[in-house]
Amino acid sequence: MWCCAIGTVLSLPIFLSTGDRLFPPSWQGWLFVIGLAVVSQVLGQGLVAYSLKNLSSAFVTLSELLEPILTAIGAWVIFSESFSLSNWIAFAVVLSGLYLATSSKSAVK
Repeated sequence: MWCCAIGTVLSLPIFLSTGDRLFPPSWQGWLFVIGLAVVSQVLGQGLVAYSLKNLSSAFVTLSELLEPILTAIGAWVIFSESFSLSNWIAFAVVLSGLYLATSSKSAVK
């Protein structure tokens, strides 16, 4: 919750300086905003909190590093984005680090 509050406070001046609309003008826009909040915040953060019951906090924190990789794969599938050599190197570094960290015995409670 604090992450969202701080992000809102820090991004609000930037948003207001652009002169765009703060609230959606139609009910369809509100549905998109509410859907984004439910899916990304409630469901996503709820699953992270639920996983702490079975997994160590170190493992859950490390698994959060997969988020940029999964986002990039989603952009590749949906928007036909292409990956550069530096993207592939970054993927390899993150995945090898995750493998090394999760292969230890302390990853699972």
